[in-house]
Amino acid sequence: MAWRRSEFDSRWVHWQNGNTRGMQPDTVGRASLLKSAYFIGGVGSTPTHSALNFGEIHRMAAPQVIERFHGEHAFLSNFYYAPIHYEGERYDTVEHAFQAMKTLDGEERRQVREASTPGQAKRMGRKVQLRGDWESIKLSLMKELLSLKFQSHPELRALLLETGDAELIEGNTWNDRFWGVCRGQGKNHLGKLLMEIRDELKMQ
Repeated sequence: MAWRRSEFDSRWVHWQNGNTRGMQPDTVGRASLLKSAYFIGGVGSTPTHSALNFGEIHRMAAPQVIERFHGEHAFLSNFYYAPIHYEGERYDTVEHAFQAMKTLDGEERRQVREASTPGQAKRMGRKVQLRGDWESIKLSLMKELLSLKFQSHPELRALLLETGDAELIEGNTWNDRFWGVCRGQGKNHLGKLLMEIRDELKMQ
């Protein structure tokens, strides 16, 4: 089945913007692989499922460093729509879950969990009653939530593995130098955790 350029572009725009609520999981993965095929084949090319080995194409095009979790690498972002279940509750994104866990108050957790966007969840997380052990658990919690994300969504796990040995850097412009890197400085803990999880998945 050939993909028309207009159909591909439409699906890619939705995927790039993290708007995957109306897309089946396999469609999300195919949109990423098709984007690689689109670049390699040239603008205006018409990739087909039968003629292209999408996994091979994606690996061939894998960069040595991924410096932004946007576009075809948006799936690496905690804002990416990839529902997970944690402590008996469903969260639309890793960001929702991470921000909700900042507090031990059940009502505050519910409000963050039901935030309409991950950005709103993040803003709400800044205002909750912060649990006393937060600083000591936040790194291990983040890794646990990220692991759940890639365990729960095989198509995202495949995309993570297809980054090969590329260094993953959560580059940003909002001065987050703990989880990422801004203006060349930062600890990049999010990128490091993603690489740890990728290494663990390779061993499975």
